[in-house]
Amino acid sequence: MGNSVPTQNCQLTSSATLTCDPPSTSKEAQAESQSKPINQSPEYFVNENGVDLLKVRGTNVVNYALGLLDALYTEEELKQSSFVPVGKSTTSVKPPLSPERIKLFEDCLKQKFSASELKENVEAIRQSCTQKCRDKGRKNFLGMILGQGGKILDKILVMILGQGGKILGMILGEVGKIMGMILGQGGKIMGMILGQGGKIMGMILRQGGKILGMTWDKGARSWA
Repeated sequence: MGNSVPTQNCQLTSSATLTCDPPSTSKEAQAESQSKPINQSPEYFVNENGVDLLKVRGTNVVNYALGLLDALYTEEELKQSSFVPVGKSTTSVKPPLSPERIKLFEDCLKQKFSASELKENVEAIRQSCTQKCRDKGRKNFLGMILGQGGKILDKILVMILGQGGKILGMILGEVGKIMGMILGQGGKIMGMILGQGGKIMGMILRQGGKILGMTWDKGARSWA
């Protein structure tokens, strides 16, 4: 069977004029006709950095959509914002990405892919782009936590080292006192020992002198 011929609804008015409605087409044909932006110059698809958005690499429609986000938005914008398609709402606490560039995002998809392909992947595109923004935000949040954690750790280490220095100083001071006391007592003991040794040595020398004197006297007498 051949292709069906579009039908027209016509009626004769009171003025004998035949008026007809435009030929009806299938829903698929209507969707296909609306799949590409109308009257858009090639410059429309070039971003402010001179990148032709229709030439962004992508192995499939979802991969291409993710590449478009990187071409249309900065890393910081993706971190701080949420992906919200045109005409849709979000429960995210983060503000939506620039609606003007989201419109350009959608026009690029319509220009590059058929309506049937977009319809088949629309939910996968939304989920992947939403997740991309979430992942960027999580990395940013983690970086903030680690950054704050590093600052806090630095403060803790400074406090510990500072207190440790004070404690070490106190310990060394106490050790110094104890050593001074030990050396002081040791000096006294050493003085006492030397004093007693001197007395003993004096007594020995005196006794030796007496013995030597007595011996000398006896020797002298024997020679006389």
